Amino acid sequence: MSKISRHSTNAMHFRNTYSQPVEMDFFDKNGNPYEDLIDLQARLIKEEVKEFLESVEDLYIDPSTDSKTALLKELADIVFVCYQFAAAFNLDLDEAAQRVYTSNMSKLGFNGKPIYREDGKSNDGDWRSIWRRKICSSCRSSNR
Repeated sequence: MSKISRHSTNAMHFRNTYSQPVEMDFFDKNGNPYEDLIDLQARLIKEEVKEFLESVEDLYIDPSTDSKTALLKELADIVFVCYQFAAAFNLDLDEAAQRVYTSNMSKLGFNGKPIYREDGKSNDGDWRSIWRRKICSSCRSSNR
């Protein structure tokens, strides 16, 4: 596992300060999902992504420093709510982000340059072996 970042620490501090629940899994001991918590956290992410996309459109209309600052603030809000989702379910988002980076870097060819598909996206790389190691208690191999 990776070193805990200040984002993870801040997310847990926020949850504790605001008396927000922290679960060890997406499901209770009876196998029932924590639907209200999952839906709330997902709704917050969706809302922040919408606000970010609106700030991107605003930037096209007004490329001022204020628009750039607003865009950066919305981008940071996305990161914050993603860390909140992770903290709510005891997910190691720092380790997950590191694995995404490692996976992305595995998409390079022998010459150290990216290999692109016809649609302009990079190849899949070696993500299966990178993600094979268990990362969290909520990441089960069950068919849920």
